[in-house]
Amino acid sequence: TLQFTMNFNRTIGRPELGALMGFSQEWENRSTLGATRDNVMVEDIHVISAGMINFMNSGTKDEWALRSYFGRVNYAFDGKYLFEANLRADGTSRFAKGNRWGYFPSFSAGWNFSREEFMQFAEPVLSSGKLRASWGELGNQNVGSDYYPYLTPIDSGESYPIGGKQNIGFQQSKLGNANIKWETIRMLNVGVDLTFFNNRLTASFDWFKKDNIDALVKPVYPTVVGITGTANLPYENMGKIENKGWELEIGWRDQIGEVKYNLLFNLSDAKNKIVDLGTSEPRLTNNIRREG
Repeated sequence: TLQFTMNFNRTIGRPELGALMGFSQEWENRSTLGATRDNVMVEDIHVISAGMINFMNSGTKDEWALRSYFGRVNYAFDGKYLFEANLRADGTSRFAKGNRWGYFPSFSAGWNFSREEFMQFAEPVLSSGKLRASWGELGNQNVGSDYYPYLTPIDSGESYPIGGKQNIGFQQSKLGNANIKWETIRMLNVGVDLTFFNNRLTASFDWFKKDNIDALVKPVYPTVVGITGTANLPYENMGKIENKGWELEIGWRDQIGEVKYNLLFNLSDAKNKIVDLGTSEPRLTNNIRREG
C-alpha cells in the first residue's frame, strides 16, 4: 500500500477554509508452488524425493491493483454554516480497459442553529443543535475472489486417450464479461443532533436511503444455461437494490458523587428491496429474489 496526502487550512476572520488532496495505491503479487508424493519409505525423512508414488505439483500466480486520486474542500462560517465537497477517482485492474475508472462525488452541509441569536432563549435548556444533510456516491469493484471477471479462463480438466496417448483436456470454467464496470452506491442522509442540560442529555436522529445502482451480480437465465456447457455465467451490471430507514439514539450521562455513568438507548428500522432485476429471472432457492 502507498498513500500521499497534502492538507491546507486557513482562517480568515470568521470563515474557515480547508482542503485535502491525496493519492493512494494498493497492489498485490502472489505466487504459490506446491508438490506432493505419497508412500514415504523412510520415517523422519522430510523431503519430497522420499515419496515413491502419486507425484503431483501445482502452481498459481495472481496479481491485482487499485489506484485512487481524491480531494476534499471544507468551508465553515462563524462555526454556524458548514459545507464539504469530495471527489474520488478510482481505477481497478479487475475491469477491462475503458471501464477501469470510476468517478464518485459527495457533498455534505450542516447548520449549527443553536448558535443563532434567535435561539438564545433556549440556552438554559439546549446546549447545542445541528441540522445536517449529505449526498454521495462510492464505487464497489469487489466480485468475490475473482481477480479477472472480464476474462474467460481456460482450466485443465480430465485426461483422454487420443492416438494411444493420454492427453489433458481443457475447458471454459466460467464466462467473462468485458463490459462490466464499477457498481455505484448512492447514499442520502438527513439528520439532527441535539444536546440538553449542559450536554447531559443527547439525542440524534437520522433518515437514510442507500441505492446500489448497476449492481455486480450473476444473473439467472434458466433458458440459456444448457448451451453454456459447464461454464458459469459471468457477472453483469444490472438491477437496483434500495435500502432505506431511520435511526434514533438517546443518551444520558451524569455523575453521582464520584461515580460517573452513561446510559444509551437506540432504535432503528430499515427495509431492503429489490427495485429492478434487469433482464435476470426471479430466483427461488433458500429465499426468493424478485422485484419488489
